[in-house]
Amino acid sequence: MVNFLKNFAFFLILGTLSFFIIFGFNNFFKQDSISETETDFVQTETENESFNNNPVLPLGEDNPNRGEFEVTTGHYKILFSPEGGTVSHIFIKANENSEDYIDLIHGNGTEKAFDLKFGNYTGFDIQSVFNYEIEKKNKETKVIFSRDFADKNNVPFTLKKIYRLNDDEYMIELTIEIANSHKKIPFLSNDQPSYTLKFLPQLGPAFVETSKKNKSGSANYRDFLIYKDEKLKKYSKYERVLITTRVDWVGIESRYFTAIGIEPKLTTHRIVMDKYSDRGFVSNEIFFERKKINETEVKDIYRFYVGPRVKKNLAVYNSEKDNAFGYSHLSLDKAGSGRGIISLAIKGVMNFIHNVLHVSNWGWVIIILTVLIKLILIPFSMAQMKSSAAMQKLQPKIKEIQDKYKNNPQKLQAEMAAFYKENKINPLKGCLPMILQMFILIPLFNLLRSDYDLFQEPFIWWITDLSSPEAVFTWEKNIPLISGFTQNSIRILPVLFIITQLFSMKIMQTGAEQAGNKQMKIMMYLLPIIFFFTLYNMPSGLFIYWVVMNILSVIQQLIYNAVKKNRQYKENPPSSGKKIAGKKKSLAR
Repeated sequence: MVNFLKNFAFFLILGTLSFFIIFGFNNFFKQDSISETETDFVQTETENESFNNNPVLPLGEDNPNRGEFEVTTGHYKILFSPEGGTVSHIFIKANENSEDYIDLIHGNGTEKAFDLKFGNYTGFDIQSVFNYEIEKKNKETKVIFSRDFADKNNVPFTLKKIYRLNDDEYMIELTIEIANSHKKIPFLSNDQPSYTLKFLPQLGPAFVETSKKNKSGSANYRDFLIYKDEKLKKYSKYERVLITTRVDWVGIESRYFTAIGIEPKLTTHRIVMDKYSDRGFVSNEIFFERKKINETEVKDIYRFYVGPRVKKNLAVYNSEKDNAFGYSHLSLDKAGSGRGIISLAIKGVMNFIHNVLHVSNWGWVIIILTVLIKLILIPFSMAQMKSSAAMQKLQPKIKEIQDKYKNNPQKLQAEMAAFYKENKINPLKGCLPMILQMFILIPLFNLLRSDYDLFQEPFIWWITDLSSPEAVFTWEKNIPLISGFTQNSIRILPVLFIITQLFSMKIMQTGAEQAGNKQMKIMMYLLPIIFFFTLYNMPSGLFIYWVVMNILSVIQQLIYNAVKKNRQYKENPPSSGKKIAGKKKSLAR
């Protein structure tokens, strides 16, 4: 029993250390520097809010046509609102094969994206109804909102909000124009910022939608991003971040989507990133505060990427020839998913299988990937099998040494080390395949949880989303202890995982089994059971990898056992005397 506990503790500690070491290794080789430390240009303390007196009033009557209207591009279905010249909804497809749309603007029902207010970010949104027109030319669409206003000195001016879209891209260009025909500078605010542009009420989809196929809420997070001087910094714990100097861009990210805003150069007074809760609803917002206007005509061009966290879509804005807007050197791909170098390598292989080999179903892509990984690991797993066989063969001698020096731990350790050296055995060699698999499992887990290509991607039958846990049966009423573990769902893949894992362990126990080996056997059976309860709610794509890997390991072990048995038979064939005796015995019966 003591040996069993020691062995169990050893493997548990080894597995835990391997997890954290490899997790750290994967993060160490990330392409971007991510941290939550404060910088010299960011403040994270709460600011005293004071509403700005609004001296600007609309001129004339509101346009009676205040109804929302839809504009469709190759990637977007956008619902515009003449009230304030805003956007109510931005719909994109759940994935390239889906006909379902997801709303990337999620608010409490009243807030809209690209609201404008005069003054600082605590002021009042412009709710006047704008006139609008739509221009369509080839693949480009422009939505032009305009409205006349007057400042507190009765200086009239025209405010325009011009949205520019392209059929092939997840980019929204928004131009703010303020013009005065009397050559006078409008007085827009009692505060220093002339106006504030609000960038989204919240990056959607709604939390319940991202986890509708499972109740784990695995996609329920929103982080602020700041990119400056080729470094990406993530802020997930702060309620408010105030940026007081020039940065390259800011954004909000979730597991599968990102919204990035790039303000005009040398015009921003401050950027405010705000997170708040209202009646249980958490909202992330970004505000661009514009410096005081000192010209009679102003033209500020903002650029917004709102779409999936896919590097190939984000990277087109690094070269002007790759996008219709002519943008370059934006480095938006730094916000792409799968930043770890191992995740990128795995994703590259999966893309090759999917795009070059034309395997359209991502579930089968994962299975083919698993086969390739198993082929790479064969030399290491063969070394593990040979090491295990050698250990089993020498188990009686090991038991003898353990019994002889059981009261002298130092002597026991020295004798065991000498015994292993004499017999050319490395007991840790059997752990090598497990450690190597950990180098793959963790990046693969991160990839499955954040890769847009796998988001809501079905496989077969009941497996409807590779990025989320599958379920064959769910219930609403919470059951003490049971609901916390199962999330009110019965899943098949975790059961298949533990069955294949236990069977794999079973066939590995070959040859004579001494007491110590039986303890090891119990321990090896216990670990998969612990993993079953720990990993029950992991993404179904990860379980597909595990189950297939276990099946391949079983096949490999059976082949190894058969070859080994055949070799032993050839080396030590039964004697002729034994065969005759056996025949005589049979005749006697």
